[in-house]
Amino acid sequence: MMDVIMAVVLLASFGLVKLFADFCEHQVEGKDTGGRKS
Repeated sequence: MMDVIMAVVLLASFGLVKLFADFCEHQVEGKDTGGRKS
C-alpha cells in the first residue's frame, strides 16, 4: 500500500512542478527578459 501512496505523491509533485514551470514561463514571456529564453 505504501508503494501506491509513494507513486501517487511522486506523480502529483511532478505534475505540480510542470504546471509551475509552465506558469513561470508565461510570466517571463510577458516581461522584458533581454530576449533570452531557457
